[in-house]
Amino acid sequence: MLKSHFKSVFVYGLLVSVPATVADWGVFALGIYVLEWHYVLVSLIAFFCGSTVNALLSRKIAFTSKGHSKEKEMTLLYIASILGYFLNLGVLALLIEIINLHPMTAKIITTFVVFAANYAMRQFFIFDSKPKWK
Repeated sequence: MLKSHFKSVFVYGLLVSVPATVADWGVFALGIYVLEWHYVLVSLIAFFCGSTVNALLSRKIAFTSKGHSKEKEMTLLYIASILGYFLNLGVLALLIEIINLHPMTAKIITTFVVFAANYAMRQFFIFDSKPKWK
């Protein structure tokens, strides 16, 4: 069973999180470097884009449905994303405002923290706890 969970984490990480992260980081970099917007605004837009990609790919690729309606499942995914966003913003602010890291460096570090929380919420609260990939 533990081996199945590690395989599920790998599949989720590779096939769901990588495209979501590319969307998130791409929008964040565009907002910071090209548009020169404040990191709080950019992080909200970027996180929404990445969360949308994640939500669309989660059910199709990595997780098995618990039998929720698609509407309820999407609602739960966006609630999880909102919680993830606040975690994202908190860690990002800590790294930028207190530790004085560059915003893009802080964003990369923050992604790894939020990845673990996102995976746990999806695997154990939104979708069936049995991994799709066995």
